[in-house]
Amino acid sequence: MAELAREFGAAAALELLTSFLKDSPPRLTGLRQLAAKADGPTLGCSAHALAGSCGIFGLETMRRLGLQLEDIAPAGESPERESLMAALEREFASIQPRMEELRRHLVDSATTESAKEEL
Repeated sequence: MAELAREFGAAAALELLTSFLKDSPPRLTGLRQLAAKADGPTLGCSAHALAGSCGIFGLETMRRLGLQLEDIAPAGESPERESLMAALEREFASIQPRMEELRRHLVDSATTESAKEEL
């Protein structure tokens, strides 16, 4: 996250993180619905997109789980889909408080950055 803020500025990092935190719960819900259906290609694309978003923030466990879900998506229904979905949901629940704290820190940094620009 610090790398992202250094490279693009706190305001851009804040925007990305805010979007991730807002979009992830509905994404996970959508993935769960797709995992229950026989739409492997859409599940695979959605899992890949989530994995990419997680990679931006260095969330390697979630990224890996998303890629595993993408890999098994074409195989159709399987108990492994349910297991991976449960693991993704647990992992998001575990990282969400830390990511919210980072977001609060970025709000402070972006505010400071903005104040400096006004000088």
